[in-house]
Amino acid sequence: MPQRTRVPHGSLNHSPEALRWTRDAKGLRQRELADAVGISRSYLSELECGTRSAPPHLLNKLAAYFRCPVTMLELRDDEVAA
Repeated sequence: MPQRTRVPHGSLNHSPEALRWTRDAKGLRQRELADAVGISRSYLSELECGTRSAPPHLLNKLAAYFRCPVTMLELRDDEVAA
């Protein structure tokens, strides 16, 4: 299976770091969060690594699950240049 290359940060809809931090802060394993929002653990891993971009409907679902504003998971302007 070919390895996925990292998506340029400017192409992401979400902050991989914020997603990972929020999951860790809630004490969840990737499998638990993936099951809760209806995605595969490997897809969640790719989101957290920045190799896939989260579509808006998934960002909304994650924010609802975490009970946080969706802006907490979105890519910030200062991350785009990184």
